[in-house]
Amino acid sequence: MGRVGHIWPVFNKKISTSKGAPVASSPIPSEKEPQDAAYAQAQDAAYARAQDAIATARTSGASDLTLFGDDFADLAVLPPDIGNLTALSSLNLISTQVSDISALSGLTALNRLDLRGTRVSDISALSGLTALIELDLAGTPVSDISALSGLTALRGLYLTGTQVSDLSPLLPLTLFAEEYPRSAGLAFQNTVAAQADPQIDIIAEIADDAKRATDLFAYLRKT
Repeated sequence: MGRVGHIWPVFNKKISTSKGAPVASSPIPSEKEPQDAAYAQAQDAAYARAQDAIATARTSGASDLTLFGDDFADLAVLPPDIGNLTALSSLNLISTQVSDISALSGLTALNRLDLRGTRVSDISALSGLTALIELDLAGTPVSDISALSGLTALRGLYLTGTQVSDLSPLLPLTLFAEEYPRSAGLAFQNTVAAQADPQIDIIAEIADDAKRATDLFAYLRKT
């Protein structure tokens, strides 16, 4: 049976129509609005703490900055002032909600960057960070790593659980497989590339870091 003629209960709060007849509003308070407000407040608080940490790093001339842990778990936007920390050599953003890292494009002294578990998908801002030695993208939605092909100082790259489907941009990064394979770290388990290609999947599971890297590069050169 349809709802035509159904009489809805009358509640305390009423809204007047143009004809003056009272129309009942929903008695159920919106749960989403308070949740959204609380989340926005948590994001604002995390942003303020990040601003304070950046200001402290700038004043002290710190080379390392860690925006990680409960205080920064809700950080969704990087304060633009982070781009002024041009002497920064290490930055940790693990498990924040950050998705846009364009503010990092000028941090050319950066050696280590940890973006594990963030929402970052576009890493084009990193293309000019040629001092990068170690980059962790594990568990991010990154799918395109072509921006890394010029970062020839890289010898630690962690792509586990990403959406990366093409590993060929790594071929110019010879430190992984030719010059310092024993000290290099290259992880690509559970990537789209490994899931799509059984041979890459086998190579990804090799325990020895050097053999994993050299076998991958040898295979990529053949395909």
